[in-house]
Amino acid sequence: GFTRLHYTPNTWDFSLELKYVHIRRETELATLTTRELSGYLLLGAGIEKSLLPSVKAFIRGENLLNQKWQHISLYQTSGARGWFGLSM
Repeated sequence: GFTRLHYTPNTWDFSLELKYVHIRRETELATLTTRELSGYLLLGAGIEKSLLPSVKAFIRGENLLNQKWQHISLYQTSGARGWFGLSM
């Protein structure tokens, strides 16, 4: 499941994102072996502030719980990360 919440008072924008993926199975085509990939919960959040009509300052974070998760077995994706900047 995926949920994104936004709250936008005046020139601010607050966002919260939750993504939950249950345990799933992956089958390797060459050997037809099946393995389970564990479930995971990802949390993201962000804050934006409009400085001018066409300029916003922002700070965002993804995987804030620093979960180890995979789309494909043996392929670990990145841990917690964040960034900030201006968008025009």
